[in-house]
Amino acid sequence: MRKSLLALAAAAALLASCGSSKTVSASASAPWATGSLSMSVPKGWTKLEGKDVILPSQGSFVMGMRGTEKFGEYENLNVVADDLANPVPSADYADTNFTLMSAKLASGLPLTTVPFRFNDGTAGKVRVFEGKYNASTNLKRYVQTARVCGKKAYVATFTLAATTKDTTNYEAMLKTFDCAAKAQ
Repeated sequence: MRKSLLALAAAAALLASCGSSKTVSASASAPWATGSLSMSVPKGWTKLEGKDVILPSQGSFVMGMRGTEKFGEYENLNVVADDLANPVPSADYADTNFTLMSAKLASGLPLTTVPFRFNDGTAGKVRVFEGKYNASTNLKRYVQTARVCGKKAYVATFTLAATTKDTTNYEAMLKTFDCAAKAQ
């Protein structure tokens, strides 16, 4: 696994602006798929394209979505990817990713780590944490998982307002992250 993916996941998640404290309900989700990947995403969010996309310095941008604006900031979902020399379990990749990413935060606080099984039975982890990219950015709440599909690692991160206390539905959507597309 490469530190570049970890840095790009941190940059994509931490630079994304967000601000709404509204919780997305599970019934307000919609399917998303590209290539062999699929997951549930918040219904009504718009796909990020063109100048709104924060391109990683290494690896690749897979998908970005933006929620509604509140106080000049947005909730976001970013998925980034990178190639692995050797496959590793998704749960292990999630741990390593968080350790390296949290070192890049100006301030940060892990809140919860929830082990789970993806829909296909693969072990995973969803991590909820708070952090600031630097001293001048607002504190954000992040809900993140990693999914390893063969020799490719994906990191999916919701960036939310720090005032978003209930992240249950965001966690549920990340748990649907699958390596075999089921929706178009």
